[in-house]
Amino acid sequence: MGPDGLAMLLISSVIIVLTGGLSLLASLIHVLRTAWLASSNLSSSQDKDRSLIVVLGVCLNADGGLPDDYILRLRRAITLNMRPILILGGATRGPHFPTESQAGRDWLLTQDLPADTILCEDVSRSTLENLTYLRSALDPGTDRPVMITNRYHIARLKIMARGLGLHHPVCAAETSIPWSVSQCGKLVLEAAYIHWYYSGYWTARLLRHKGMLARIS
Repeated sequence: MGPDGLAMLLISSVIIVLTGGLSLLASLIHVLRTAWLASSNLSSSQDKDRSLIVVLGVCLNADGGLPDDYILRLRRAITLNMRPILILGGATRGPHFPTESQAGRDWLLTQDLPADTILCEDVSRSTLENLTYLRSALDPGTDRPVMITNRYHIARLKIMARGLGLHHPVCAAETSIPWSVSQCGKLVLEAAYIHWYYSGYWTARLLRHKGMLARIS
């Protein structure tokens, strides 16, 4: 995280304090509503129009294994029965572990998917970097992807995608919200991320900070 990111995190925290937490609550309501309403399937019209599945990677476990959230995303990619599958995600566990995309590819191969139907991007290390790569890699004339992620993550994914001019459908990895203490923590964390993102966005707009705006749009 650079100095701009730290500054925006501080501003986001100040806004939360000044609003008595209401601004964070608004973000949480949006995250919950999006997670609740998300579909785990494509409509018939969307299904006919899609040409590519995009799976966003997840940081690997400390031992290099796949987290349950990641496996859910990969399973959803299989059930959508569309090829090819592009997995996004670089090295987030250090040089001695596979990248997120390589680990996901290895898992899909154990499910008998043909190797030539699985594509990997192994440089990006965050949702924003995932989407920035995707935008640069897509052919606007022929590539029509559907993105897969977990329900708690969909709101942030859609917000960042819109900021980059990406308006592709998103499928939820789960059929419904898997309520648990850890899931509630993830939902709250996503609300904080969104609050941080918007704090940075509007601050950059007010200051006309072209560098910051260029990174998110």
